[in-house]
Amino acid sequence: MDRLKVPVEYKNNIELWYVGGNNTKPLLDISADKLNLPIYYFCDWDYNGLDIYCQVRNIFNAKGKEIIIIEPPENSKNYPLR
Repeated sequence: MDRLKVPVEYKNNIELWYVGGNNTKPLLDISADKLNLPIYYFCDWDYNGLDIYCQVRNIFNAKGKEIIIIEPPENSKNYPLR
């Protein structure tokens, strides 16, 4: 599983995983000890990003684990669709 190397997060015992671009298969092999921790998910808020989020959520649901999606703040700017 690819990991992003961000020293501040590692110093605070935060582990980051990259599973973007429909690369969700590595999530199938996450060890049980990692499932005891809270898992947050950050994605693009377009159709494809939310579709991938649904795939990720289903993988974790099958493992009995709920994930928490990180949502943009309510005061975020909205841009018109093209």
